[in-house]
Amino acid sequence: MTSRTPRPLLPRPQLPRRRILLTALAASPALLAVGCGPSPVATSSQVPRDPLAELDPQVWNARTAEELRALPIQGAAVGLEGWQELGEDDSTLDDLRDEITTFVDTAYLSPARQQDLDPAEREALMLETVPQTLAEKVTSTWAERRGHFLSFALAPNFRTVGAPAIAAGWHRASDDGTPALVLAATIAHTVIDTTTRRVGVMAIQVGLVAAMETDGSPAPGRLHVLLHGLDDCATDAANALLTPALEEAENHEAAQRATMAEVIEHSVIAPEDVLEDSGTFTADHRTYVEC
Repeated sequence: MTSRTPRPLLPRPQLPRRRILLTALAASPALLAVGCGPSPVATSSQVPRDPLAELDPQVWNARTAEELRALPIQGAAVGLEGWQELGEDDSTLDDLRDEITTFVDTAYLSPARQQDLDPAEREALMLETVPQTLAEKVTSTWAERRGHFLSFALAPNFRTVGAPAIAAGWHRASDDGTPALVLAATIAHTVIDTTTRRVGVMAIQVGLVAAMETDGSPAPGRLHVLLHGLDDCATDAANALLTPALEEAENHEAAQRATMAEVIEHSVIAPEDVLEDSGTFTADHRTYVEC
C-alpha cells in the first residue's frame, strides 16, 4: 500500500471550529407539531413552521438509518485503482456499510439516545460503535475535547422534531491508490427551543472515507465533519452540548438565511469533495454565530 500523509479529521485549527446553520422561520408552509398530551389549539400565526417540510425527495433521499443503508453504491470497480481484487460485488461491502450506518445513526441521527448521557457515557457509546477504519481518528478526537463533532447531543431546552432529513451517497473510490468506500452526506434536523418556541435547523456535513486493503480488511480512514446551526459561545458554555442559534437577533437570522442558501439548498456532496481539499469542508463565517 502506498504510504500517505494523514489528513486532518476535522477543519484546520486556524479555521473556525464550527459552521452554523439556521433557517428562516417562515421557510415552509407545513405546520410543526411538538410535545405530548393535550394542549390549547394555537392559531396559524402562533404555530411554528417546519423549515424542512418541502425538501426535494430526489435530493434528500433518506430519513432513517435503514433508508441510508439501503441507498445503492455508486461507481464501478472496473478501472478504479485498487479495486481489482475486491471486484464489483456490492455484498463484499455489506459488513462495512453496516458498521458505518450504525456509527452515523448513533452519532447524528438519534439525538434522544445521547440526550441524558454525561460526556464519559457519550464517549463510551461512540467508541463502541466506531468502525475499525476510523477508530484511531475518533479516539484522538475525543482526546482533543472535540467530541461534540461526533455526538449530536443538544443542550437543555432544545429538542429535535420529527425524523432527520438526509441527502447522501455511497461511492466506490480510490484514495491515493487505496480502495475506499466513501459516504458523503448532509444531515438536517428541525430543532425547537422549548422555552421560546422558536424553530430552526441544525445540520451536519459528513465526509467519511473508509479505506481498505486490497483483501477488504480495514485500513486507516478519514472523517470530515462540519456542524451548522450552532451558537458557538452557548455551546461552549453548555459543556459542548450543541446549542442551536435560535435567538431573535440579526446575526442569528443572517446566519439562517446564508446557511439555507449555502447548505440546505446545495446539500449534495461529491465524493471528490471528500477525498480532495475542495473547500467543501472549510468553515464559512456567514453560516454561524461567532463568539
